[in-house]
Amino acid sequence: MLRRTSAAFLTTVTATTLASAIVPAGPAAASTPAPLACPVEETYDPTSISKGWFATAASSAWLAGPGSISYAETEGASFSGTFSVGWTFSASAVWASVSTEYNVSLTASTTYSKQWTYTKTVPDGKTARAVVHKRGAKYTFNKHRINTNCSTSSSYNGSGSHPYRANSLSEYCIALDTFPATDFQATTGGCTDH
Repeated sequence: MLRRTSAAFLTTVTATTLASAIVPAGPAAASTPAPLACPVEETYDPTSISKGWFATAASSAWLAGPGSISYAETEGASFSGTFSVGWTFSASAVWASVSTEYNVSLTASTTYSKQWTYTKTVPDGKTARAVVHKRGAKYTFNKHRINTNCSTSSSYNGSGSHPYRANSLSEYCIALDTFPATDFQATTGGCTDH
């Protein structure tokens, strides 16, 4: 026997089901702005340069004058540069900035091997040695940094002493070095006895 369901019952059930399925929306959550962030960027500012010649590892023994130093040895005239910096830095970025500012190309170290032959006269009253020199430069620089929070900071008084990247024989010379030893001769020309 079939039962008839009244339209009124269906209407009541449907209305009740829909009412229970609809959940009132609460207030929209307040959006929080993302913290300000900047990409870290470091730049270098060269502040001075002194061009000249560095004493390499190729040298004679010291001689008290008067006398003559005659030298004929096959060896590598090597020089390794140094930094004096109290903060982190990029050597390649520093050299790039020095190159742009002063039109020089620097590197960490150089060596040139050949038979070095020379005669040097040491005057009376002097003690000296003969030294193979490599062309290079001493320089100073600062660092400027943009931090992730977009603030800026600077670091000062970094310095470096490095040979020029060019490494042909013309980048070397032989000079008399009077005691005490001189590690760098500042000059824009050729090296001379000193």
